Amino acid sequence: MSYKRQLANLEVLDPVLDMRGGLAQNEVALPLPSPITNRFIDSSLVEVPGRIKTLVIVVDTAITSAGAQQATVQLYAARTIFGVVGPPGPPTTPFNAAQGAASQFPTTGPNACQAIGVPVALGPSAATFGGGGAVFFFSATWPGNPSASPPTSMTELVQEYMVLGIEITAPATFTAGVARAFFIVAPL
Repeated sequence: MSYKRQLANLEVLDPVLDMRGGLAQNEVALPLPSPITNRFIDSSLVEVPGRIKTLVIVVDTAITSAGAQQATVQLYAARTIFGVVGPPGPPTTPFNAAQGAASQFPTTGPNACQAIGVPVALGPSAATFGGGGAVFFFSATWPGNPSASPPTSMTELVQEYMVLGIEITAPATFTAGVARAFFIVAPL
């Protein structure tokens, strides 16, 4: 079967995603609080329309802290984008990006979020990292070994989680920084 025909078949399966990849409609934004000024930085929860994903974090203004420390990023899964689901009525407000001294993701109730996989290093162990649009990519096998200790890739990015968020954290409070995050969704 020709490539053109295979592409046409895929477009019938999912008319929203760009089957050739690389266009903005393949990106699902993960809103983050701004500026980053706390220890736990939690994205909004978003619906991800595909199984194979790449996580991208762009640090526009350097993320800083009082001393050198290793920042990490952790995936979270939930049933819906809402912070609270269920009685006494339907959900009304999605979980929005938040930051604090502890995780802000809801961990109890009908829409409890759950950490999936293990935290993966984000940038170097330093008092300042990123800035100027520095880009950090995470996939199921890149930038390194999912079996390393600690792992250097996120095998959970190929699992069928429909609602995801991320949490960026470190041993001590971040003092400044601005970042963006999004998933790139593969068309298959």
